[in-house]
Amino acid sequence: MVDAVDPALGEALPATPVEAAGPPGVLEGHILTLREALATATAATAEARRLAEQRGETLEAQALAHEAALAERDSMLAAGATALRDSRAALLALANRRSWEIVAHAAQLSEATRVTQAARAELAAASLRFQTASQAIVAATEAEAAALRQQVAAAERDRDAARQALAHWRRGGRLARMLRAFIG
Repeated sequence: MVDAVDPALGEALPATPVEAAGPPGVLEGHILTLREALATATAATAEARRLAEQRGETLEAQALAHEAALAERDSMLAAGATALRDSRAALLALANRRSWEIVAHAAQLSEATRVTQAARAELAAASLRFQTASQAIVAATEAEAAALRQQVAAAERDRDAARQALAHWRRGGRLARMLRAFIG
């Protein structure tokens, strides 16, 4: 006898009576944890960007900040995956209840699925924000590199002009000495 089907896996669940996995606030706790991780990661990225702008850091330092932001994003994604696994476990525990509770559980399963989908949507939005921030950092790095290349090219032109002026001055000085020696 099959009581329910896990919507995420598409598998039939056994009809064995099992108590609920935990209090009804478990999913909300996972979502709260995910939101806190997102807020922390977003704040850390904003702080790193602010500090980079404030200090005028080099490209290498910006790359390190970018790597740190990516590492923080990876840890946040791992926390989100854990929250999703915990949500799935909660869904399975709810589906395994006694058959006389199935009608009541249908509403709970629907809510848990909605919460899981909301958590997935939040995770996707956070991933998009991190991707946008990464692209902005790369664009800023490329812009700074282009500006530095322009400054190097301008400095090279100035150096070449100074060398030419010095060579011209030296030639003028030799001619003047030769004329003075010839005349006088």
